[in-house]
Formats: sequence, C-alpha cells, structure tokens
Amino acid sequence: MDPNKTLNMTMLCDFYELTMGNGYLDHNMQDRITYFDVFFRSVPDDGGYAIAAGLEQIIDYIQNLHFTDEDIAYLRGRKLFSEAFLDYLKNFRFTGDIWAVPEGTPVFPREHEAAPHLRILQKRLAQEITTMIHSKEEYEKAVEASAILFGGSTSEALRKLDEETLLQVFEGVPQFRIARAELGLPFVDLCAEKAQVFPSKGECRKMVQGGGVSLNKEKVADAAREVTEADLIAGKYLLVQKGKKNYFLLIAE
Repeated sequence: MDPNKTLNMTMLCDFYELTMGNGYLDHNMQDRITYFDVFFRSVPDDGGYAIAAGLEQIIDYIQNLHFTDEDIAYLRGRKLFSEAFLDYLKNFRFTGDIWAVPEGTPVFPREHEAAPHLRILQKRLAQEITTMIHSKEEYEKAVEASAILFGGSTSEALRKLDEETLLQVFEGVPQFRIARAELGLPFVDLCAEKAQVFPSKGECRKMVQGGGVSLNKEKVADAAREVTEADLIAGKYLLVQKGKKNYFLLIAE
C-alpha cells in the first residue's frame, strides 16, 4: 500500500444508500437536493458534552468521493444496478454545501430534549433551507421579521427592514391610509378617528393606560402624544400593535 496515496473510502457506506441512489436516478430525481448528516448518538464516557472535531477529515473525505473502475465493476457484479446508474457514478463528484459547527465548539446531543420550547432543531433546519434556496441575507431578514411578529424585537430592528420585506411581513394585517397632512395629530385621534384601529377614543386611552399599545414596537405611554413624520418607517408607514398579536399598518400618503 502506498502511504502517500489518498485512501479512497467512497465504498465505505451502507449498501442501501447505493440502491436508493439507483432508484432516485430511475425516477429522474438525481438532481434533487438531498441531506446527509454526520452526528453522534451519545457523549462518550457518559460525559455532559463533547467537542466538535474532525471537520478537516470529513471535508477531505467528501471532496475525494469518487468511484473507481474497480468499484463500478464490483457493483455491476452484484446485478442490482442499472447501467445508467453505473455510468452516472463514473463521473460523480460532490457539488453541494457543507454545514458544520466550527472546530472546537462544545456540542450537546440532548440539547433539544433539554429545551424543546426553543425549537433548536427546527430553527437550524429553517436556517439551512432558507440560506440554501435564497441567501444568508434573506435568512437574516426572515429572522428579523419573525422576531418582529412573534418575539421581543425592537423599534430599531423594525426600521432596518426595507419596504419590500416590511410589506411581506405584514401582508394580510389590516391597513389604513391616512393623509400626510394628518401627521401631527395625537395618537388617539389618528388611531380612533382617521384610522379604525380602535372603536373609540375611550377604548384607545384605556388600552394605552394598561400598557397594551405600541407604535413601531415602542410602548405608547400617552394617548395624546403627537404622531409626526419622524415616526414614519421607510418614510410612509406606522405600525400599531394592540395586545400581543393584533397589528395594524397605517400608510401615510
């Protein structure tokens, strides 16, 4: 054995993975995005955590994935694979993306079980799919949008959204158009008279006093506070929130 020659470990896999690949090709599914995970089921020696290591070796293995003539001849001899699939394997090379935690990162195999309410695995999968299909920038926008709708996002984060993303986030929420000349009115007048966010001024004042009203993700402490041009998001929008889930978008024209 030549110690300077890279060992080809492509065939060190579960045989069913190859038969599944043959089936995918037969059904014209060879170009679909597929996911494979490298993971461990438990921490060695019953430890509380492990340190992620070996990323260089995994990348080296993936980059060198290829089927030799001997590999193809062996698979042909099993009489389980189509010639089309064997021809496909002759030129096979990995062309996907690799996602991994940085080398040396502490990892916890039972992290999701310990805090299922944090939805760690779901969030990671959403991140990978959104980034792969769109871009990292689009993923970050989606995270900000989700925080605005369901989390404790700030007015600063809201103002960072571009107009297109803002409208996508609040698509379907009630919208009211107001005249720019009406800016400068008290919040209560704008939301109870110029827009039907509240059924009456009394209801508006009551909810404001109870701390249940926000303008652009900031609590409204005084129903009589003036709403001005400076409050507009992207130069034309006001986001009013009643309680935790009721949003209203005011558009100044």
